[in-house]
Amino acid sequence: MEEELHSDEMGAFKPPAAFVQASLARQARIRQQMQDRNANAASMHSMPLKPIDPTPPEPTQEPPHTPPHTQTQPQSTPPKALPPKSKTLLTIQNLAQARTHRRTHQNELRAAQAGLDSSERDIMGFKRAIQVFRDNVDKDEVVCEKGDARIRVFVRKRPLNYREQGISTLFDTLTPTKTTLHLHEPKTRMDLTKTIETHSFAFDGVFDEFVGNRGVYERTVLGMVKSMFDGGRGTVFAYGQTGSGKTHTVFGNGEDTIGLYEYACRDIFQHYTTHPDSHSLSLHICFFEIYSGQAYDLLSSRTRVHLLEDAHGMVRIQGLKEIPVTTLKHLLDLVKMGTNTRTTGSTEANPDSSRSHAVFQIRLRKNHKVIGKFSVVDLAGSERGVERGNVGKRERFEGAEINKSLLALKECIRALYRSRSSQSMKQHIPFRASKLTQILRDSFVGARSQTVMIATVSPGSNSVDHSLNTLRYADRVKELRRKGGGGGEDRGRSVGVDREEEPEDKQEGDEQDDNDDEEEWDHVDDHLPTLPSFPTIPPPVLTTPLQPSLPSPSPSPTIHTNPDLAHLLRATPPPTSHHITSITHILTTHESLLQCHLSAMALNASLTRIDHTLISTVTQPNGDIDTYVQGLSNLITQRLRIWRDLEGRVEELRGLLRDEEEFVGEWEQDDAGNQNE
Repeated sequence: MEEELHSDEMGAFKPPAAFVQASLARQARIRQQMQDRNANAASMHSMPLKPIDPTPPEPTQEPPHTPPHTQTQPQSTPPKALPPKSKTLLTIQNLAQARTHRRTHQNELRAAQAGLDSSERDIMGFKRAIQVFRDNVDKDEVVCEKGDARIRVFVRKRPLNYREQGISTLFDTLTPTKTTLHLHEPKTRMDLTKTIETHSFAFDGVFDEFVGNRGVYERTVLGMVKSMFDGGRGTVFAYGQTGSGKTHTVFGNGEDTIGLYEYACRDIFQHYTTHPDSHSLSLHICFFEIYSGQAYDLLSSRTRVHLLEDAHGMVRIQGLKEIPVTTLKHLLDLVKMGTNTRTTGSTEANPDSSRSHAVFQIRLRKNHKVIGKFSVVDLAGSERGVERGNVGKRERFEGAEINKSLLALKECIRALYRSRSSQSMKQHIPFRASKLTQILRDSFVGARSQTVMIATVSPGSNSVDHSLNTLRYADRVKELRRKGGGGGEDRGRSVGVDREEEPEDKQEGDEQDDNDDEEEWDHVDDHLPTLPSFPTIPPPVLTTPLQPSLPSPSPSPTIHTNPDLAHLLRATPPPTSHHITSITHILTTHESLLQCHLSAMALNASLTRIDHTLISTVTQPNGDIDTYVQGLSNLITQRLRIWRDLEGRVEELRGLLRDEEEFVGEWEQDDAGNQNE
């Protein structure tokens, strides 16, 4: 080794003198420290023990006490602080901790998913992703701006029922906060990986599954009940898919749960009995339903009633029974009777689904004049036709009429909200698009009118599509904007409200006059017949030529004569708009045929009287046979024209029904083809 170090190749290298001196000095210090340690250790081992003195030590005088701040502390060198860790080292340590936590969590998931199939693992992943969102969301955050107080929209989430809790593949997809509802939609990407898409919607208030009907009532309806005695007109209605809890919210569940209407009735009677003018006030109720475009009185064995429109555009219900009530028990008994009479039906989504819109109204009168009104509307359950299975014609007509009225209600409330929000632009409100909006018109207009919508949603993962449609419907009603951004993530395109070439609605200053005109009709309704009136036909005589055909009845407005309905259909995408158009045309033609049939019966009765007169005349001693033959020929001709006219209308309706059947068949085939793709 020494030969290699002193070889010719290394001989040319000489370290610097300073480096050599520093190395020698460092080695000397190390040797000196080692010697000192060895010497200290040797002296410790060779030190003799001190003998113990048996005499006690003499007391020594203690030095005078000095304050702590004057005492001299022994000089000690503070320990050297460790240098701070670098950012790179901290990042590496955090990554290592996260990796360890992630691996531990993955091992726990593998252990929990052991023995599960792929669908069960996907459901577990969906639940875990939703739970992570709920852990990070601020449930006390208020994220929507304050809107018009006269139109308020609330959403209520119902809990999972016992049947849904027993389904292992079903989970909760709704996360409510104070003013926002988040809907978590499970989706599958193109690469077959599972993900959750969250839709957020802002409203005036959101009720979770732990809020009872009493809490919902206090935040939504209580204020309207109080304003009723100050001339207010309040309307609350519930909207949602069938089975989402609308009827439970409005009418309760028998004796177990009280609905909003009963809470309102109790408070109304409390205000009524304590009001200083109670001796001049009276309460009256009416309860009716709208089924397949027709109105039926639920307090009069579902007697059909008819709508009449006055010069102001206000609709009065001909033949509707209005019953005065003096006690709360009497009122509740009447409502129970009407609820039991209401039309219901069994669907695949709900075995006891409400298939009609129920309208319950309490009118406050003072000296026979309506000074306040409170209306509760339980809308029919929305249900997509594709999920109703192979249904008959009656069920299809039900669904089309329900969809049309719900769309019309949404468009009316949207137009009202826009009209009140934008003072510079007058909005036309399409009240004539459906019977429901025509009836509720006087509750929506007026300076003291208030409207509350409660959208009910089901939390189950099997109702995600329905819940999303309900939230979009409610979101479009008022279109509240979230602070710092837009409203719901999936807000559809805005449907403008076109102005029609017809008399515009009154300004808000004049709307109260429409409400005040109601007493002009109140006493008339009690004396009007419940059956449609026949056209006036004078008794024909032999010398007067008979009418050549049936008198034209007064059918309901068609799509072409009803601009509001035409606007509604333009705002609805096909093929739904086409089906609604077809059903509306069928129902209008059916109503026209019914009126013509009644007119034909009245004409036939008049012709029968002419038969008797003709026979009585010809059997007289001076009877003219030529007059008899001519009169009988005229009678036969008239009858043939009546029944041929009626037969033509029957054939027209039969053709419309056949076209609707063919359209539905093609629609179902297209849906089946899209699902297969």
